[in-house]
Amino acid sequence: MKKYYSKIVALFFVSIFAVSQIKAQENSGTPVKLFNGTKEFSTWSIGVNVGGMMPMSAFGGRNDFSEWETNFGYGFYVKNQLSHVFALQADFIGGKLSANNNRLWAGVPPPSPYSSYKTDVNWSASLSAVATLGNINWSQMNTAIKPYLSVGMGLIGYEATLTTVENVEVKGHPDGAASTLFIPVGLGFKARLSPTVNLDLGYKVGFVDGDDLDGYYKDPIVNDRFSYAHIGVEFALQGKSKTQLARHNAPRQMSKEFADRDYALAEEIRLLNTNIAARDNEIKSLKAEHAIMKKDSDGDGVSDNFDKCPGTPTGTRVDGAGCAYVSNMIERTEAEPSKMEITTDDYNVIKEASEHLQFETGSAVLKPVSYAYLHRVVDILLKKNLSIRLSGYTDNVGSDASNLKLSKARVNTVKAYLAKQGVGEEHVTAIGYGEADPIATNKTAAGRAKNRRVEFAFY
Repeated sequence: MKKYYSKIVALFFVSIFAVSQIKAQENSGTPVKLFNGTKEFSTWSIGVNVGGMMPMSAFGGRNDFSEWETNFGYGFYVKNQLSHVFALQADFIGGKLSANNNRLWAGVPPPSPYSSYKTDVNWSASLSAVATLGNINWSQMNTAIKPYLSVGMGLIGYEATLTTVENVEVKGHPDGAASTLFIPVGLGFKARLSPTVNLDLGYKVGFVDGDDLDGYYKDPIVNDRFSYAHIGVEFALQGKSKTQLARHNAPRQMSKEFADRDYALAEEIRLLNTNIAARDNEIKSLKAEHAIMKKDSDGDGVSDNFDKCPGTPTGTRVDGAGCAYVSNMIERTEAEPSKMEITTDDYNVIKEASEHLQFETGSAVLKPVSYAYLHRVVDILLKKNLSIRLSGYTDNVGSDASNLKLSKARVNTVKAYLAKQGVGEEHVTAIGYGEADPIATNKTAAGRAKNRRVEFAFY
């Protein structure tokens, strides 16, 4: 029996040596997603094992011989993992079984006319359902140890040789080797040696459908059984690029996916809050700037931001810089006709006033940025005693009636502002034309912006 143990130990160390040659840097499989089937996992594997075969069962039962022996056994299998828990496994097991009647109670005769037997298990083939019981380390995505149970059905082929008490060998099956059904029931666990290799430690009991596994029918006839304790290695066939399905920890994967999603959502919320805070700061800055632009402490119509003469007394007529207006107007006479001359600079002044005239959106309220340009127009009108025509236009957005009304309101606002600065109403003609006479297309935003205008013309 020692020689069988020495073979088992030798084969075990050979297997461990082979596994140790696998590259240490192998990864544990590519990332996978749950609820996406098994195509992203490694599901096919093969295994080889060696161990001890015994004509007994750890589950109990009667033996036809009083003392069983341990003999060398071997096996291999092909497995298809159908899910995280269940697999189908095709097994082959071969080896020897033997027992004797050396263990006798004092005064008790031998239980049979045979002193011992040997059975060659030429082959056994079975198909089993294998259930992985659970993962031991739930904190890992791919567990290192996985216990399992198996049960199946198969055929076993065997041939027994009996030795009588007279030390004569006889065939247990005169017609040759026998075969019959058997039910294999097993348990064990597999330990990860590398991403593609597992160590397999297991114990299997074969319940044979017959009482002649030892070549001897003994009353009362009870079906024989045998057991096979083994050690082996299992190889994943689809390589290191895929995670072994049986080792994959689905609850941990789900927990990780939820955690990753929560982190992504938290990061997205953080970025949104950052953008909102930046937008709020921008709005506050614009409001502060707008308030500064609108502030007119002395009420002279010139923003404090541009007022070079703050504190002007109420009612004082001021120029574009917010300072008291000093009239340099020279009355037009027959002797000084040149004073009525309108220069290119004058035309440029009213052109700039028209281009920079701004109103609040959808209303006739002047924006403070327009004041400086209007003051320059006032200076020309007063100095040269000129008259001016204001023509208001809009784009085509809205009804004709509303656009006509808005254009009239805007030119009247400009007329009122000029009057406030000292230009007599008889020198200002204000007419609103609505959306008539566009100077650009109304099909684009840029074109519509050009059509929203107040034109200035001397007369």
